[in-house]
Amino acid sequence: MVKKRLSDGTECPKCAEATQFLQSKGVWAEISDVLWYDETQPGSAGQVMAERFGMTRAPFFVVEREGRDPEALDSVMRVYKLL
Repeated sequence: MVKKRLSDGTECPKCAEATQFLQSKGVWAEISDVLWYDETQPGSAGQVMAERFGMTRAPFFVVEREGRDPEALDSVMRVYKLL
């Protein structure tokens, strides 16, 4: 999962909502990594992922499935259904 940290140091509201949703559904443990797109840190791990997958908003998820190339999804509901 890639989350965005705003320039004031807070987590973006949609990222917090996505985390809360996945926790409430009992699937948060299925998220293997959380990378941050930090507005104050050019080249942050999340920014690199966003550029790699052409994502323009957060949160987004990089999904790896056997026999397929990794893909980025920007829908928490689609990811939830995969988990």
